[in-house]
Amino acid sequence: MESRLAERSKHKGDIVSAFAVMKPSREFGVYTEWVVRLSFQSPTGDSSDFLHRDLPCLNKEQAEQIAKRYNTALDLDNNR
Repeated sequence: MESRLAERSKHKGDIVSAFAVMKPSREFGVYTEWVVRLSFQSPTGDSSDFLHRDLPCLNKEQAEQIAKRYNTALDLDNNR
């Protein structure tokens, strides 16, 4: 069964991966050790250019669940 994403072609700027990553940081005065790292194909570069954005999470479990939801919803094949 093909997903909706697989039915359309991939475009520059698409999210290509989502992973839970340990990255201690302080965002808005809140200390966190885990983030969801989203990788986007660069909308202006070639196919090897990527942009990364980190979403702070409360803990490892939350980061893993959010990454899993992105991977499932966007039908991403991340073997990590």
